[in-house]
Amino acid sequence: MRPEPRLLIVDVLAAAPTRQVVGPAAWCVLESLAAMGQPGSSVVELAVSTRSLAESFGMSKD
Repeated sequence: MRPEPRLLIVDVLAAAPTRQVVGPAAWCVLESLAAMGQPGSSVVELAVSTRSLAESFGMSKD
């Protein structure tokens, strides 16, 4: 079964200063975390391990 399609909206003008400070890799992680939040909520709360987050990017400790 395919997951339900989700939409993550980012205000690129408002996000630009933060994206420039944290860098592209950290920004990708931030977007990934935001996308894991509950749909329809303005607050993102989740529990995820570093290992499972790294796996979602095709990375591992090895």
